[in-house]
Amino acid sequence: MIFKSTITSRSFYCFQAGKFGVFIFRYAKAKRFFGVLKR
Repeated sequence: MIFKSTITSRSFYCFQAGKFGVFIFRYAKAKRFFGVLKR
């Protein structure tokens, strides 16, 4: 039971981290895009 809950929490953590990583990636991409636009 503990093992199962650990796997669930781990997959949830990975999912959250992936979502956060995508957000950071998009933010950096947009930032670079606007930087080129301003130039």
